[in-house]
Amino acid sequence: MAQWQVSVTSCDLELGDKVIVSSSSGSKTGLLRYLGKTEFAEGQWAGVELETPSGKNDGTVAGKRYFSCRPNYGLFAPAHKISRPARRSSQKMGVHALRRSTSRESLQSVASQASRVSAQVLKEKEEHIEQLLRERDMERSEVVRAASLVDDGEVKVLAAKREREEAHAQLQNTAEDERHRAEELQFSAEEAAIVRAELEARLHEEAALLRNELAEQRRQLEQQSAAGDSRSEEARREQRRAEDLQFNAEEQSLLRAELEAQRAEEKPAAERRADQLQTQLDTWRRDGELLKERVTALKDFADGTAGGLEKLKLELESVTQDATAIQQQQKRKLERLTEELASKEGRRRCVEAKVGEGAGAT
Repeated sequence: MAQWQVSVTSCDLELGDKVIVSSSSGSKTGLLRYLGKTEFAEGQWAGVELETPSGKNDGTVAGKRYFSCRPNYGLFAPAHKISRPARRSSQKMGVHALRRSTSRESLQSVASQASRVSAQVLKEKEEHIEQLLRERDMERSEVVRAASLVDDGEVKVLAAKREREEAHAQLQNTAEDERHRAEELQFSAEEAAIVRAELEARLHEEAALLRNELAEQRRQLEQQSAAGDSRSEEARREQRRAEDLQFNAEEQSLLRAELEAQRAEEKPAAERRADQLQTQLDTWRRDGELLKERVTALKDFADGTAGGLEKLKLELESVTQDATAIQQQQKRKLERLTEELASKEGRRRCVEAKVGEGAGAT
């Protein structure tokens, strides 16, 4: 059954009134929830909560809420398209009055009124079409903005994924470098062990020769001490000196072994230092030979002259002091080399631990 309506102004309407929204697709009935200006279009607009879900929103347009209702129950229309339903009795009276009016002037009035109504309806349709176009443009802009946000999110995800892959590749390269470095250190340590073994064997041979020489000198001193009581004290001193020389030779062997091990671990910087220490060792060896020659000369001199015994004693004391100083110097060198070796061993263990941690993290 068709529903009649009465055209009213915006001043006659109040929020909560039951109204009819006129449109090209038909009339829709609902409750007036908003009346006034809006941000999405100029002019007076009415917000209606429809009785059926045939609307376009829930009272929100372009992110701003004008009233609240269920989704698809809200609709905005120009205020002049809103009318209040008329009572049926008044409708019937109007029809009967129109039928009784048969005069020419009444017909002309009705025709002009119909023309005005048609023009008003056409204008309302045009405005409604413009409203629909504006709403479509707003919806399209919302879709475009959402699509741009999705594209930005995808770009950020791809960038984060790329950064994670680069970090993973860098970590793998670092772990591989640490592994190669550890292998090189292990190879250097094995090579140093081999060189050290060779040097120890060579030093053992030299120490054996030196011990043989010292044994021969000891035997000669024992023979000389048996020649007389006056030279027994001198022989004992010579024996102690021979023992000191043997101890110095053994310390030289240990020092040379530590020196070669140090050279194998740090070739660039250690070779120069090892050459210096080797020169020092050669100097000490020459000093030892000179001391031996001096001892021999002093013994010959003591055999030739009894008066030169005191001088020989003084010379022997000087030689003993020199040997003691050399022995102390060698001990200090040995202690310093031992500390350096311990420090290098600690650094090597730290590197191996870091390499193990990098491999475990990978």
